[in-house]
Amino acid sequence: MKRKTYTVEQVRAFAQTLAALPQKPKSEVVKRDLVAADVVRITRKEIRAALAKGYSFEEIVSAAKTEGFDLGTPTLKKYLRTATKPPVKRPAAPRKTSDGTTKDAAAPQSPTAAKRHVLPPVGDL
Repeated sequence: MKRKTYTVEQVRAFAQTLAALPQKPKSEVVKRDLVAADVVRITRKEIRAALAKGYSFEEIVSAAKTEGFDLGTPTLKKYLRTATKPPVKRPAAPRKTSDGTTKDAAAPQSPTAAKRHVLPPVGDL
């Protein structure tokens, strides 16, 4: 199957179309169902404030269950921890080259290989 290609003009036109979109009123924003991670992320300041007031995780979970949320203590702790920590970037593992030696993934690529996959910002096209 042949890969679909696009012209720079098509990309510019699409970028301009997106840039010209007006802000939607909040009432028209598509609503989606939230999961436990979303609940904790959205209410993390209030959860931390309740903890600072001396409430335990179990008491906070009990309050959540009273409001109809199916949330457990381990789940609350996990999502509260991940809602506030930035993701950890791990260094890439060394890769084997065709001759069987290993190559550091962070090593600079040849100038041609580096240019192959880099796209300029839309405004620069």
